[in-house]
Amino acid sequence: MDELLSANDCELVVKNTLNVEQVENVEFSLKPLLGHNFHLKIDFSHDDEPQSLAFFAKLMPEVPKIHTIVDNFAQVLSNYDWVTPRVYHVKSNFVVFESLRSQGFRVCDLFAFDQFLAALTTLARFHAASLAFEETKSRGCKFRLDKEYALLHLNFNLRKPEVVDLVSAALSENRVAEAIEDLEKRQFRTKFRKTLCHGSLIYKNLMFKEKECKLINIKSNFYAPPVYDVLQLIFFNANREVRQKYWDTFLQYYYNSLKEETRRYGVDIAKILTEDDFYLSVHYVLPLIKLEATILDQNDTTTQELEEILNCQLLSRENCYVIVKNKLGTTNYDFLRYQVTPLSDVSGFLGEYHKAEIKILHLSQENTIDTFIKSSPKSGIPMEIARDTDSFRREVFLYETLVRQMQKYGINTINECLPACYFHRPKEFMVFEDMSLINYHNVDALKPLEFPLLVLLTQTLAKFHACSLILEEKMSMEVGKPYRLMDVYGSYFTEPLFFENEEHKGSRAFMVGIKSVLTAVELFTEIQTDENQRNFRNFWPKLKELFYTVIRPSDRFRNVLCQCDLRTSNIMVRFQDHKPENCVLVDFQIVRYSPPAYDLLSVLHLMTDRSTRLKHEDDLIQIYYEELGKVLGSYGYSVDEVYPYEDYIEGIKYMKPQMVLQAAIDCVLTMCTPEEISEFLSDEEKCRYVYFEDRTEFMTAMCQKSGLYRNRLKECILDIYDYCNSMYTDS
Repeated sequence: MDELLSANDCELVVKNTLNVEQVENVEFSLKPLLGHNFHLKIDFSHDDEPQSLAFFAKLMPEVPKIHTIVDNFAQVLSNYDWVTPRVYHVKSNFVVFESLRSQGFRVCDLFAFDQFLAALTTLARFHAASLAFEETKSRGCKFRLDKEYALLHLNFNLRKPEVVDLVSAALSENRVAEAIEDLEKRQFRTKFRKTLCHGSLIYKNLMFKEKECKLINIKSNFYAPPVYDVLQLIFFNANREVRQKYWDTFLQYYYNSLKEETRRYGVDIAKILTEDDFYLSVHYVLPLIKLEATILDQNDTTTQELEEILNCQLLSRENCYVIVKNKLGTTNYDFLRYQVTPLSDVSGFLGEYHKAEIKILHLSQENTIDTFIKSSPKSGIPMEIARDTDSFRREVFLYETLVRQMQKYGINTINECLPACYFHRPKEFMVFEDMSLINYHNVDALKPLEFPLLVLLTQTLAKFHACSLILEEKMSMEVGKPYRLMDVYGSYFTEPLFFENEEHKGSRAFMVGIKSVLTAVELFTEIQTDENQRNFRNFWPKLKELFYTVIRPSDRFRNVLCQCDLRTSNIMVRFQDHKPENCVLVDFQIVRYSPPAYDLLSVLHLMTDRSTRLKHEDDLIQIYYEELGKVLGSYGYSVDEVYPYEDYIEGIKYMKPQMVLQAAIDCVLTMCTPEEISEFLSDEEKCRYVYFEDRTEFMTAMCQKSGLYRNRLKECILDIYDYCNSMYTDS
């Protein structure tokens, strides 16, 4: 074995290990193991004391760069935590490592729950060091490991025959090329921050000692999103039952560990890999890992799961695990199958819709969990407006933060106001209870709501608003001072939509909408009395100013959480014997923090005709306040103290100018039939012109085509005249 190692080499090994300058009487033995591995024992004397050390040695085709990189980690990061075996000597392609086995570490072919957590902690330490090293070296210029050390950006060739054969077996022939191209895009995706990864986390490459884990055999020099290692660990070492039970537990544990480990180096993980982006990276990497798992061990389970995810990329089996857990509160069930179906007959401007049916065996019975999926728009004007207004983020915030906080504090009235949300993928989609299967339905958007349903909807709004007031009251008592949602979550309520910025798509759409009111005024010459024209002309500038002003959180009146996009498509109603029995609010993409009058006036001006408003406005204003008092009272609060009646009424007057203008703007599109809307949205050029340039031609044509459209728009203009006339009288 002299050609591999000499006594002089062993002397260097001992000196490097003990960090000493002198040893004597060095003798060694090199015992071959399986493959090109060796057990090295070195006997020596130091300070006249005979000693012995054990090492692991390996003959390698080439020495991996990983050892140079982690040595650099240790030099740059003062508190670097070694998760790989140290290298004490390299001679040509013969490498001497510390012996983990002599320290009590062992390879396990079956992992217990604690061992998965230990491995995830180790991966977090490994990845944190990679990120911290880059951040430290980036001071002054961007530093990335892949450029410095020529690391690889892919783990395997997706064009290999065995890969193509697996994909071909899962898909129809005409979809194979597209699927391979999609997998390659996922492998080279640059969106997510990358780290040094192990890249081959089969059980033989992890060693455990009690709750401690070390990584071995890192050969690939693989630079990828850190979730790559996390998913390999889970899919290469956990069976389906373990994944079902602990899927979200493992992911959350890893990210929390990564947050803690990066903090040790003074790095804020939220600034370089947000939790949302981490979970989004799970979605993008998951098909690649399932393909690798199938290549590694092709069996019925891996083949089935690969086929599932290649055929349904919107929702994965693992997403379904979380949905079922959130729905039933348990992981003790047998997962059978799931199916996702697009809903082409449901229109939505800021969303695309699907239904998902999940079949499970629970308590010895086959159960079906039916859900409704709302995805963010993927193209065209809807995508542009959704992106600029950050609308999807708001709805996720409502459910994931505020609703959960309300439930935590026992404010269960919130559950009566909106559908349950069981899962969301950041920036992409949300999964709700399918309310249609418990007899909730939308009502005809072109028909004004009748008084019984207006009463029910008004009471539901009062409940919804009361929940945010109760949360603030409870939190105020807890923190010992007035607590307001705006103070804590202001970034979600800061309204970019109404800043007069023509580069902002949502803002531009509303600017064009306001101009369309002037067009609508000119369309109805029969109501252009001298008084109407004079007062409209005089107060139009003030009306526009108030429109932009009162939309923001008020500093005059107490604000509540408002749905702020109330129209018939955003409520679902359950009827009993043709009478409205219950209703819920849906679609919170424009949720705001405003006086309660915003939502209440939306009901009056967007869901009724003029005769109903004139007849029942005072009744509904009173019904709302009585219900608000009832709900607050059920939690031990007095409505007179929380929201005095005088403030409530003044708030309605305050919000009125915004809503009379909003109604006219919205009417231009909401009074079209579903077929007309579908046709309109399908014409990209026309849609873009109407939204962002001018609505005159569109409105004129619709008024000529539809008497209903013309009449409802005319009523909106009459409301504007009434408001301007009242301003003149008050002045």
